[in-house]
Amino acid sequence: FDNIGESEFYKPPLTTINAHTRALGEQGGQILLELIEDPRGPARTLIGPVELVLRQSCGPPPALQPRLP
Repeated sequence: FDNIGESEFYKPPLTTINAHTRALGEQGGQILLELIEDPRGPARTLIGPVELVLRQSCGPPPALQPRLP
């Protein structure tokens, strides 16, 4: 999770989730300000932008992958 830099240097490179932390923080801050202004306001769920970063740790094991001629 979080697409840390070391993920790409493992063998095999690790598939991770890139959570765009700045955007999540901005949305969380906005929700906090709204709650400070109106503590009885509607409940909100924070669903932030995320991206799946596919690397070699994702997919079938090497023995099951088709072999090229």
